[in-house]
Amino acid sequence: MRVRKGSTGLLVALVLIGLVGVAMASVAVGKAAESRVDGAALAGVGDVLWGDAGSGRATSVSVEATPVVSGLNPDIKAVGSAGFLMTLSGSGFATTSTALWNGGALTIVSGNATAMTVSVPAARVGALSLVYVTVRTGSKESTRTPNFTITQPTITSVAPTSAAYAATLSVTVTGTFLKDGLDSPSLTLRGTGANRGTIITATRVAAPANTSMAGTFNLAAPSAAPPGVYDVVLTYGATGLVIKAAAFTINNPVPTVTAISPTNVYAKSMQPLLLTVNGTGFMPGASGSAVKIGARLTTNTTFVSPTEVTVPLTASDIPAAGAVPITVVNPAPGGGTSNAVNLTVTSDTTPPLTTITGADAAWHNTPVVLTVAATDTQSGVMKTEYDIDGAAPITMVETTITVPADGTAEGENVVNAWSTDWSGNVESPGPSVTVKIDTVGPKASGKDASGNVNTSISLKYKFTDNVSPKVQAVYVKITKTNGNVVKTVTISGKKALKTWYSFNWTPGSKGTYNYYVHGKDLAGNPSTTTPATITVK
Repeated sequence: MRVRKGSTGLLVALVLIGLVGVAMASVAVGKAAESRVDGAALAGVGDVLWGDAGSGRATSVSVEATPVVSGLNPDIKAVGSAGFLMTLSGSGFATTSTALWNGGALTIVSGNATAMTVSVPAARVGALSLVYVTVRTGSKESTRTPNFTITQPTITSVAPTSAAYAATLSVTVTGTFLKDGLDSPSLTLRGTGANRGTIITATRVAAPANTSMAGTFNLAAPSAAPPGVYDVVLTYGATGLVIKAAAFTINNPVPTVTAISPTNVYAKSMQPLLLTVNGTGFMPGASGSAVKIGARLTTNTTFVSPTEVTVPLTASDIPAAGAVPITVVNPAPGGGTSNAVNLTVTSDTTPPLTTITGADAAWHNTPVVLTVAATDTQSGVMKTEYDIDGAAPITMVETTITVPADGTAEGENVVNAWSTDWSGNVESPGPSVTVKIDTVGPKASGKDASGNVNTSISLKYKFTDNVSPKVQAVYVKITKTNGNVVKTVTISGKKALKTWYSFNWTPGSKGTYNYYVHGKDLAGNPSTTTPATITVK
C-alpha cells in the first residue's frame, strides 16, 4: 500500500486488493475525495492530480491515464503581440504535467485537473506560424488540434477614403486582429509619390478593438499635410507594420472667392495692375491655386495665404468693355473651380490733357524751365513725351523741361508735349510753346566820316545779330584819339538789324576823333563795337 499526505494533513489511503480473475479498485476516501476526481481521466500510477480549489486536498490514483487538451483560450494571436496568459482546458492534468509550445516548455502559472494557465512570452509570437500546444505527464501527452495560430493583423478597409482639409478628421480602420499586435498601436498616413517621406500621425487613437480602431488627424495645414495619395499604416512596437497601400487621399479643397481688388479697370489698360483675390481654400506651391481670368488660367499666381492670392493683369485680359469672371482653380486630387466674381471693364476713348507753363514772348540768355502737367480722368496718364524743334521724342521722367542757354539752343525753340493714357489713347496734338534763347550779343559798326569844324557831320552805324531781330539801348560815344570822351549820345527806340542809321554831330574843334556805337540785343546781351574815325578840318 502507498500513502501520500495532502497539504492539510488529511490521509488518503488507496488499497489495492487483487483476487484471481477479479480486479477491483477501492478508494479509501470520503465523499469529498470523490468530488476532487471530478470525472477527470486518471493520471499515471502514483501521480497526484491537482486538488479541488479551496480544499487543498489531492488524490492519488492507481490507474495510468493520458492527459487530454480539449481547448485553448486564446487560440490565435497577431504576430508581434505582447506576452500573454493562455488557458488550456481538458482533463487529467497533474502536478507533474508540463505544457509545451512547439516542444519548448511554458511556465505554468496555475491549474487544476481540468484547466491549466500558462504564460506565453512575446518572443514566442514573433513570426507567422501554426503552434502545437502539448500537455505531457510522464510518458503520456496530448496535443491540441486544431493548433494555436500566429497570424498577421490586416486592414480591410478605411473610412473615409478621402478628405479635404479639416482641423480634426476621424479616420476609422477596419480589419482583423488590430488589437492583438499591441494594446496601443500608432496610426499614421504615409505619403506616396511626390509626398514620399511625409508622415502624418494621428493625434489620438481611440481604444482599439480587434476589428476596428479610429484615429484623429489634423489636416488643417497643407504645409504639414500636402494633398496626394497616402498609405494607411499601423505600427506595432518598433518594427511591426500593417499597411493598406494607397488607401487614403488628401484632397485639395474647392476654393471660394469672396472679393477682388481692383473691381474696375479700363479696357486695354497697359498699367501694371496686380489683381488681388480674397477667399478661402487657396493652396500654395507651383502646383497650387491658380487664378483664372476669363478663359485664361494664369501660370504666375502668387500664393500669399490660404485666404489671398495675387496675379498681374495684362492688357490682353481686358480687351474690351464688359464683365470678366475671376475664379480660382485648385488642382487634383480633389480641388476644382471656385465661384466667380466679375471684374468690370470700362472703355476709355478720351486721351489725356497736357499743359506747359513757364514760356513767354521774351528773349532769354539764361536757361528757361518749363513745367509740364498731364491729367486723365479715366485710365490715367501712362507717359508724357516732348520734343524740341521736332527732334527725337523724349519721355519725361520729371515734370519739367529745361531749354538750355549754353549755345546749343540759340534762337526760337518750339517745344511740343503730348501724353498717352494706359488704354493707349494718344493726345494729338498736344500743347506747343516757343522759347527764345540768345546768348551772343550783336555786333555794331560805323562808317568813317569827315567834315569841317562847327559844321554838322552825319555819322552812320548799323548792328548785326545772328538771333535777336532788333537792338535796344543804343548810344554813341565820341572820343579824342587819346581816349578822352568828347560826347555821348543816347539814341532812343529799337533798331533793326543790318540797317544803316545816322545821327549828326557838330565838332567844335579840328582834329581826329573816334566814335563807338553800343547797344544790347533783346535778350540783354551787349554788343561788340568796331570804332570808326571822324576827321575834322
